[in-house]
Amino acid sequence: MTSKDITSVAIKIFGILLAVNTILYVPSLIILNSDYLHNECESYGESALAIVGSFIILGLAVSFVLFKLANSIASKTSDSTVSKLESSEAFLLQVLGVYFIVTALSVLPSIGNPIIFDTSETTHDKFFWSLGYIFQLAIGLYLLIKPPVWIDLLKKLRGSA
Repeated sequence: MTSKDITSVAIKIFGILLAVNTILYVPSLIILNSDYLHNECESYGESALAIVGSFIILGLAVSFVLFKLANSIASKTSDSTVSKLESSEAFLLQVLGVYFIVTALSVLPSIGNPIIFDTSETTHDKFFWSLGYIFQLAIGLYLLIKPPVWIDLLKKLRGSA
């Protein structure tokens, strides 16, 4: 297998992983929403449906896009313009970015839902946890989109730049 094939397979695996995580979190979100609906307030039902629906749509849409664009993303990588070490570093950083994105997207709805509708003292803790996952999502997106910036940072940290 060439590096382009491996890249394509890795992106497809992350797409499948995101779809599976989305499907696995749906029952817990529905149970959580039904608990809030029955115990807290009646006006919660419409917003709960919007939260669960947007989570499902976003997760499945991103996984579909990852799966469908895997071949085109891999075909656009060229080994001739970048050295072998830099291309492998860029690939590893992009894989790390996709991992950060998938884990943040799989955890954020389960943390973010009680923040919106809960008034207890633990809401502050959940708020800061969600800020951490939002930061992880941002770092993952930046790793995925701009790996040369991170490669330059790693070179500076190693002292080779």
